[in-house]
Amino acid sequence: MILGKKVEIDQEIFLRVVQRTPAALNLKIQHVQPRFLKGSLYTVSFDILQADGETTNYVNRVYVHGRSIDVYGFDDQLLAIVGETHTDSWIDKITSANFVSTFIAVTMTIFIAASYIINFFADRQIEIPDFISSGWLLILGFYFGKSTSKGPDE
Repeated sequence: MILGKKVEIDQEIFLRVVQRTPAALNLKIQHVQPRFLKGSLYTVSFDILQADGETTNYVNRVYVHGRSIDVYGFDDQLLAIVGETHTDSWIDKITSANFVSTFIAVTMTIFIAASYIINFFADRQIEIPDFISSGWLLILGFYFGKSTSKGPDE
């Protein structure tokens, strides 16, 4: 059953390459990268018969994702289109470690600053428990230590 699906995908890939380049002959799948973004990347080679009788070999990249098959004649096209269409979703962004640590640090800083300001204008003396103060300083130190330990390229 799996072999049948592979043959069907291969035939569909060849069909799409021929639709893009009708003069393509001797199509071969040279390489398959099974995990490419959210699909697979196929390298398909083919020949084109020139007017002088010589054949010239060409390569297309075919990106198979979901039910879509996209054929790219040039790597620049592939990189431009894939880069634009396959960015991180908002869920990926908010679940990243960088976002979470930033959110926690900013939230705690705003909460503590607001508490201090409110109590200052209310003329109340507040007693911050040592474990909250230590925990906040530990998280704040970790956040700033992590952000300054990265080099300029990161």
